[in-house]
Amino acid sequence: PSHDTGIKQLDGYLSKLFFGTFNIFTGINGSGKSTLLNQVGVCEPLNQGRDVFVYSGELPNWQFKNWVLYNLAGRRHIDTYKKPNQPEIYKIKPETKQKISEHYRGRLFLYDNKVDRTAKAILDKMTELARKNGTKVFIIDNFTVVDMESNDKNKWDKQKEFVVNLVNFANN
Repeated sequence: PSHDTGIKQLDGYLSKLFFGTFNIFTGINGSGKSTLLNQVGVCEPLNQGRDVFVYSGELPNWQFKNWVLYNLAGRRHIDTYKKPNQPEIYKIKPETKQKISEHYRGRLFLYDNKVDRTAKAILDKMTELARKNGTKVFIIDNFTVVDMESNDKNKWDKQKEFVVNLVNFANN
């Protein structure tokens, strides 16, 4: 099983994003990694009927959800407002926001990073959702804001341990 990325050229290179695989999106700061991941790892799987888990260590959950809503709404359902000497403001039409929220309710699981940012806690929640809900798509954005419970002496070993655990999780 797999899901399309929604970008034909990318699907041509990758075929698809296959379940049971561990994928890393990397690049320089500000290059659009999170934007791409939001589109191909969150919005497309939701559109294709898949449940999605997201740990977003950089954004509060309300902000991440709004970001997803803008992508799901598309240009046709966003109004633009412009005041003199002010930048344009974009707002999702209220009826569209409500319909999207209702349609995806219970299918997008945002990890509460105020509770516990440790690698173990995140992986435990992922395991729970895979078992109880059958969730198949898991996003960690970004890896550097996961608490590895490490120090300067064991930092690289702890990161390797977490990656190995994630690979094993994907394989299972």
